[in-house]
Amino acid sequence: MDAGIMAGLNVIGIVNEPVAAALYYTTTREVSGKILVYDLGGGTFDVTIMDVNGHQMEIVCSQGDHALGGIDFDREILAMLEQKYKKKFGTELIGSDEDRAKYEDEAEDIKKTLSRRLVAKKMLYGPSGSMRAEIKREEFKEAISSLMARTDILVEVALEEAGVKPSGIDKVLLVGGSTRIPFVRERLEKMFGFAPEITVNVDECVALGAALHAGLTMLREKPEAVPAGISGGLQDINLTDVCNHSYGTICAPVDKETGQRAIQNRIILRKTRR
Repeated sequence: MDAGIMAGLNVIGIVNEPVAAALYYTTTREVSGKILVYDLGGGTFDVTIMDVNGHQMEIVCSQGDHALGGIDFDREILAMLEQKYKKKFGTELIGSDEDRAKYEDEAEDIKKTLSRRLVAKKMLYGPSGSMRAEIKREEFKEAISSLMARTDILVEVALEEAGVKPSGIDKVLLVGGSTRIPFVRERLEKMFGFAPEITVNVDECVALGAALHAGLTMLREKPEAVPAGISGGLQDINLTDVCNHSYGTICAPVDKETGQRAIQNRIILRKTRR
């Protein structure tokens, strides 16, 4: 919210990315059932399970890892480039921050190429000479398999929390640019037994859903400010969200007997409906 204020925006609330994406998805097509939103972006991963009946949406639960995303895949590719160079020349490829920034961009380009092709090639220019490096999609899959396992675990935790098995999910919605990686879609299809939904723009659906959420918030809190032509399209939408974390107060006295330094009181519990 602070970032929005600093940018000069009229901040009326915030919404989780998977919720925003699902909001756009479910209001632009006929959807019903239990939907799993798999959001793998540049730096974070989130998974949300929701019940949908037309324009009636209820969030069941959410899980996430705020230190897992496309940038981690880039780092794995960069490590492979460094290994290939060192194997040939016996010296390090990267000798400065400028070199690292350059090859981080090259690694991202390779990642994108491997989403379209089976092999990506790049010229490496290091202190000991130049070489053409080749990375195959299968190499990339092996390199990121441990990272993908972390997303699998969070999906499984969300399913357990929601009280459903993979067979109980009706659709899997992909969100975030990193879901373009074929390995992501392969793992999800293997887990759920059907291909994930790719009918929305994975880069724009969060922003579009956030705009819808802003409209719903304004319609609820300040309906006279919403033009009639817009309010009519929003009135049938009903979104019930949940708190992803518990909220409360914490104080830090020192208990002389136990040495305990903090006392926490949870006021709003995780998964509280709102």
